[in-house]
Amino acid sequence: MFRNNNSLKLEKLGFLQNSVVMLTLICLFGLSLRMYFFAPDIPLTLDALGYFWYANDMSILGHIPNYSASNNGWPVFLSVFFSIFHFDNPLQYMILQKSVSVSLSVLTVIPIYLLCTRFFPKSYSILGSLFFVIEPHIIQNSLFGITEPLSILL
Repeated sequence: MFRNNNSLKLEKLGFLQNSVVMLTLICLFGLSLRMYFFAPDIPLTLDALGYFWYANDMSILGHIPNYSASNNGWPVFLSVFFSIFHFDNPLQYMILQKSVSVSLSVLTVIPIYLLCTRFFPKSYSILGSLFFVIEPHIIQNSLFGITEPLSILL
């Protein structure tokens, strides 16, 4: 569609031909960037705290609590992780919630790359994935522990 042999000098470079290696490097770069800004000692607030308590209640009860939430997809997903890991401190569960959110945000690079390859050459698709992983709002939303990384991934 947009392929022009004269304008695609980037595709001629050898390291750009191996997409798996490049996506792995982009994922590692995105994860390291998020870990640089990750603040484990700051507890969750606002919506993230509501999702936390709902997921915590669900993991303790073993079923959906009687009170209703308008959006319970993220807490249901989190309750699986809360059921697997057993901590003594609620702050550790909050760190787990933020870590799951960061992991999903980094894994979003793969669908973004696949979507970009439908419209652009591989070299531009890799750049699109890189731009997505370093976008400040995406990084910030993944550090809050809220629903956006799962929504974007899906």
